[in-house]
Amino acid sequence: MRTFDCIDLSRSVMGKRTKSSQAPQPSDKLLGHLASLGIPSIDEYRSWCAENGFGLGLNKPKQMLARERNYRRDAAIRERSLRVKRPSNKETMFAIALGRIKPSEVAGIAYRGMDEVVRTFGGGKGLTVLIEHLFAVRSKIVGESEQATRLVDGGATLIETLVMVAASQSDWLRPLADWRPRTHNAKRQMQSLLRHLFDRFGEVPLFMDHAWAITRDASGKPLAEGIRYRRCYVDMGRGRSRRKLDFPIALTNSMASYFRQAPSTLSIPQALRWSQVMGISSNSALAAEVMVSRLGDGFEHEEFWLTVLHWLSSQPMLDPVHVGPIIDYVHNRRFVPVHTFDDRNGMLSMTLAEPNLTMKGRTATSMLRQVDAWHRSLANSNRYQIASWKSSAIGGFEMTEGSIAGENLKIWTIRELLSSKSLTIEGRKLGHCVATYARSCSNGATSIWTMEVETFTGIEKRVTIEVRPATRQVVQVRGRHNRRMTEQEGGIIRRWCVQAGLTISKYAG
Repeated sequence: MRTFDCIDLSRSVMGKRTKSSQAPQPSDKLLGHLASLGIPSIDEYRSWCAENGFGLGLNKPKQMLARERNYRRDAAIRERSLRVKRPSNKETMFAIALGRIKPSEVAGIAYRGMDEVVRTFGGGKGLTVLIEHLFAVRSKIVGESEQATRLVDGGATLIETLVMVAASQSDWLRPLADWRPRTHNAKRQMQSLLRHLFDRFGEVPLFMDHAWAITRDASGKPLAEGIRYRRCYVDMGRGRSRRKLDFPIALTNSMASYFRQAPSTLSIPQALRWSQVMGISSNSALAAEVMVSRLGDGFEHEEFWLTVLHWLSSQPMLDPVHVGPIIDYVHNRRFVPVHTFDDRNGMLSMTLAEPNLTMKGRTATSMLRQVDAWHRSLANSNRYQIASWKSSAIGGFEMTEGSIAGENLKIWTIRELLSSKSLTIEGRKLGHCVATYARSCSNGATSIWTMEVETFTGIEKRVTIEVRPATRQVVQVRGRHNRRMTEQEGGIIRRWCVQAGLTISKYAG
């Protein structure tokens, strides 16, 4: 064996041993990073990086180190939140019912609505008993996924309605424990619960459920209308004659009979007006037109309007399309003040055009002649071009048909009219009296919309649409000279209703 070979081998082996025995020394920056992560050693750090998708190297740029620190911090937050028990749907509703939660602590729109109604009508043990039973029978009424469900369009949510049901506990006719859901639909379950608790003979019509959906006014006070109609519901459920209920209009035997038959889609005021007209005339076309007029949900000056309804019912050959304009004309002449100039003292004053107007001696022909003359005067008047109002916050609509290449492009739009000037122009173009709705628009009772279609030849107005913001319902659609909407126009309006969250009355036009 050659000596230098042994020496060279020895040096080679010793060199390798010396190199492998030198352990890596972590930098001060890395040690500080480990401390910020709460990890004690290099080996544990590398294991943590492997588990969470980070690189195993020890010489990382500061951006990567910052990412690791943020990830570690967020993971700790997630872990703590999992350890904190989130209140269940039931626990939250109990806390609201018993007033054990501050308004600022209530999360979720539906819960906030329930809390506001509890603070108006009261909660307490009666409400917790009701909630307890509904959870026990697994009712959809208190299901978390159903919290936004409303008993009627534009009314209270189901859990808000429960507050008023509990507030009327003294009027319950049957034990709550006997009620079980018979359907998987939350709204139908609420209808069933109302009839179990308040309807002894099963004769309360579905539209009367609106009574439980009327809660508070803008100031948070209970609406007198809701209190009144809930009392009527309870009395009707106990079997009291509909003629003796505290409705805003008196019902004859015939009207009371029709009241029970009123369509379930109507509001209570609409059902009352429909029943009244049917009791007077048995004319469903006339009842439908009156119901969507300004008389559909108001009962002011009822003694006078009753004479108008009798006059309308005595005109069998009058086209129902003229009913709304006649009512608007009569209302304007008798009840809307106008500016007049007194030549004697040079002063402006507010007076009524015909404060003593009556329907006696009037014929349909003469009335229509006066209505036409009034429409013409509106078209040339600047009297209504003085006001504007805020949007109802209902979304507009646009739809395109055809194509430019096919030379049949049509752009349909539905937009809200927000000034008395725009109402006047609308009425002038379509030959109707929508300008007189300025006051109702300005106080938020009504929202008026126009449907237009744009083609290569220009923009054409098609129909005017009346929406009741409180119920988000389209109640009236009229075209030129009060014609009814066409099938095509109706289809476009229904598309808009779906998009904007509106409903359309079957009597709208």
